[in-house]
Amino acid sequence: MSTQIQDYIKLKPIADRFKEVAASISDEEIKSMIKEELRNQIRDQVEFGSTIAEWVDTMMEDNDMVELVRDSLTTCIKNKFK
Repeated sequence: MSTQIQDYIKLKPIADRFKEVAASISDEEIKSMIKEELRNQIRDQVEFGSTIAEWVDTMMEDNDMVELVRDSLTTCIKNKFK
């Protein structure tokens, strides 16, 4: 049996499980994950006090801003792989 076939046999169950989990995540859950990760990254990088933290919280509650960030990330990733 070739190494490629052995790797396929080992990795197929993992890939199937990943596919199941990925399919079970809703768009709202993805938006929520993006919001939370952006909040955490901005808070970790910006140390200008509570005013910035409040601004980030307010901004992340605006779905248009979340859509803008998601669309920007999607475009960036697509352009990277062209």
